[in-house]
Amino acid sequence: MIEVKQLTKKYGDTRVVQAVSFSVAPQETLVLLGTSGSGKTTTLKMLNVLVEPSSGVIRINGEDVLQQVPEQLRRSIGYAIQNVGLFLHYTVAQNVAVVPQLLGWHKDKIDQKVKKLLDRLKIPAASFAERLPTELSGGQKQRVGIARALAADPPVLLLD
Repeated sequence: MIEVKQLTKKYGDTRVVQAVSFSVAPQETLVLLGTSGSGKTTTLKMLNVLVEPSSGVIRINGEDVLQQVPEQLRRSIGYAIQNVGLFLHYTVAQNVAVVPQLLGWHKDKIDQKVKKLLDRLKIPAASFAERLPTELSGGQKQRVGIARALAADPPVLLLD
């Protein structure tokens, strides 16, 4: 469950997010729709504590995100960012495996998960696992970013 109440973010005198409130129940999908520059990405970054809100409250499963260790919180949230954000020096498989490795998963489990996700997202592991992001099309990079966001079976998934 995600609860956001009166979330605001200011940069200087400019409010990029103003008094946003919403809740998302388990298994529910919420879409933030707005024009370019309306604060959608900033709102997602605040949920993931990549940006701290100027005011308001964000709770995930009843816990205030600002009271949690940011790195641990982020490992429980799948996040596919707008600009893909792949590590250019990592292979496709290494990019997808990042969070499961940080969580201490066994190598066999990681390898199985990577293959399953890549195949499911129509990036066959047999052909793409050892490629670098620079060898992929834009759409393939986006799908690898989604696979990485899904890799650790997060209870919360943010897609920008």
